[in-house]
Amino acid sequence: MKKHILIFSIFFLPLSLMAEIPLEKAVAQGIQRNMSVKNLVLEEKNSFLEKRKAEKNRLFGLELGGSYLYQSDRMEISFEDFSPFPGSTIPGQNITAGTFHNFDVKMSLVQPLFTGNILKNMVASQEIQTVIAQKQTYLQKLEIAGQIKTSYFRYRLLMDQKGILEALLKKLEIHHQKLLDFYRENLIRKSDLLETEAQIQEQKINLEDLENTIIAEKIHFENLCGLDVEEISDNYKETARDFREALSLFETRHPVLKTLDEQVKLIDIKKQIISGRYLPQVAGFAEVHFGKPGIDYFKNEWSPYFIGGINVNFKLFDGKQKKIDLEILAHSQEKIKNQQADFLREGEKVLRQLFEKKKSTEKQLEILEQLLTLAREDSLIKKDLVREKQISNLDYLASLTTEERYASMRNSLISRHELIKLNINTLTGIYEEES
Repeated sequence: MKKHILIFSIFFLPLSLMAEIPLEKAVAQGIQRNMSVKNLVLEEKNSFLEKRKAEKNRLFGLELGGSYLYQSDRMEISFEDFSPFPGSTIPGQNITAGTFHNFDVKMSLVQPLFTGNILKNMVASQEIQTVIAQKQTYLQKLEIAGQIKTSYFRYRLLMDQKGILEALLKKLEIHHQKLLDFYRENLIRKSDLLETEAQIQEQKINLEDLENTIIAEKIHFENLCGLDVEEISDNYKETARDFREALSLFETRHPVLKTLDEQVKLIDIKKQIISGRYLPQVAGFAEVHFGKPGIDYFKNEWSPYFIGGINVNFKLFDGKQKKIDLEILAHSQEKIKNQQADFLREGEKVLRQLFEKKKSTEKQLEILEQLLTLAREDSLIKKDLVREKQISNLDYLASLTTEERYASMRNSLISRHELIKLNINTLTGIYEEES
């Protein structure tokens, strides 16, 4: 029987280990199900379709059309009498050309030949718009990943706090049981018993409040990614980076900076488009007609005919509009570069502040570890002193709450340390571990 139990345990052990879901999967699922991200992905697709449409503008256009025209009068050609030689006269006559009812069906083809590179630059413009849409999507993914990870760390902190409170409550209950035995033997005062009971009830209230906060955080996490935070592995740590590496990644990877770079390029292309409008615009055209009366106005009959040629347009004067448009674009470009410089400066400042907080948190953690060790030793000593009636019961209860306070502060600092690393990595433009 024991052998069967052992085999059963070995078989299901890997399943229990596999039950923990890595946080990276929760982040990926949260991003995938987020509606804002989905809408931005649709914007990416629209931008790509706009690019394809711009590419099609460089091809010929083919149209089919028809027209009907009524005119109240027709053209008349009069020939006077003609005498080719004396004594001979050819009488003149009137000839009517055209018809009251004119019909025409045509198929026309237009092929741009030269547009001052306007069509080419329109395609390049849409390519940049596609890249900008992708950067905006990535920025939203970055934000969602930060929210999921923040919720995860908050939940882990709350669970650690719950563990500390439960441990404290257990110690208080054990101590209360011992006091109860002493009280029955008339070795302590009832006030000692009541003080401990009050402390137990107070910690139970704190534990209940904490439970409500934990449930709220669980719901928040599940709303973000659709997974139960209890199923997520509890050993996730943010990647630690030094300041120089983080600053370099921020300057080269942050989607806001990349977007501003693309916007500067986009304005350069807009300048080229404006300049291209002042170059000759050349297009070839060909038309096949089937009309009545057609080319021959003297015949009131349906007949086909062909028209072809080249159109050339050239803008000669616009009242310095080109200069004004280019100047407006130059100002817009300068504004973007100013935004870029300001974002870089502000980002570097925030990074420095985060690394200073990280350093300060690490120092505080070292101090708290020492304080927690001292508090544990103190509570053990006072536990014996209470038994020997050398100190009051309140002194021992105070030592227990001090130990709990230091443990809570330590866990809070550990969580804060991870959140600081998360903020650093988010600022560098990274939302998942690099492969």
